[in-house]
Amino acid sequence: IRVTDNEENRVHNYVTVDVEEKNRELTVTKEASKQFKAHIDVALTLNVVEYPRDTLYIEEHVTKLNDEINNKLQKESEEVLRIIQEANCDYYGIGKQIRAFYYDDWQGMNWEEAYSTTPLTVTINTEVIYHGIVN
Repeated sequence: IRVTDNEENRVHNYVTVDVEEKNRELTVTKEASKQFKAHIDVALTLNVVEYPRDTLYIEEHVTKLNDEINNKLQKESEEVLRIIQEANCDYYGIGKQIRAFYYDDWQGMNWEEAYSTTPLTVTINTEVIYHGIVN
């Protein structure tokens, strides 16, 4: 993950992480008749595998790095949602949830048209818990 642009050596701008634990929750909410919104909460527990600056023994650096990772993943996730919605790809199965839980609304709507205007949001929460030999 690119976390900075400041370093002269390009490799030092990146951090490599492993996702140790992940939790994703999709919430579909009915706003009005035949109008819905969807929100995805993502929680990631991370292990820093490689970080060229190697200053993660300082707690403030871990916190700052976690914030940088979180911000980057948030922006990328929002971009992914925009792209799949533009492509009219219901990758997360929002339509299936509407059909299952709001069938009367589902019958009266054209999901292929409604999907492109359905508000989709995401919240990313990361936590760096492992960051070297001594944590």
